[in-house]
Amino acid sequence: MTGTGSHSKIQAICHLRKSASQALIASEDQYVLYDLQSKQIIDTIVSKKKSSGSALPTLIDVSYDDLFSIEASEQSIVLRNLRTNMALARFEGHQHSITSLAFAPNSYLFVSAANSECLIWNPRDFIKSSISTDIAEVSQPDKILDLANSDLITAVTLKEVGDGSSTFMAAVSTTQQTSIFYAKSGGKASVNGKNKVIKKDSLVRVQGQSE
Repeated sequence: MTGTGSHSKIQAICHLRKSASQALIASEDQYVLYDLQSKQIIDTIVSKKKSSGSALPTLIDVSYDDLFSIEASEQSIVLRNLRTNMALARFEGHQHSITSLAFAPNSYLFVSAANSECLIWNPRDFIKSSISTDIAEVSQPDKILDLANSDLITAVTLKEVGDGSSTFMAAVSTTQQTSIFYAKSGGKASVNGKNKVIKKDSLVRVQGQSE
């Protein structure tokens, strides 16, 4: 990657929403904001030399307004303020390495998937308190989408519907089918199983072939 001073393998790349010529790029030894036109680093977000041995992200997504990023490494997700480069919260609820990660295109809700696990997170409280210097630790998701099977998840998308009501629609594709889940985010992690969205609550289920 020209201009980075590094020849290590790129692990993840995500274009900014409003500045398509810029991208977040994570390699094995650094995580940077990169200008694709000038082929130069704009800002170094994390250098492995300064990351206390923590792994750099293998999945990245950017919020609709380019203000925040979510970064996955193994079973953990970090929410970052891109104006300050500060990590705001760490989300840990998966039992397997995360393979899919995405913000909703119109809000800060985001979805993560690993193996047959699919979790919805609402980082609203951490974004509001984004001036804090402490990293919040989150171990319970806002919602768990129960696919009622062990099929591997191949793709996930998420969209908030309504007028700021935190109601969302999520499409979860597995090797067998695509299911559409429709529910309301509580804004905080629920307890006693109340955060689980089961298949019978789905708006529609799309089979692999027409019936």
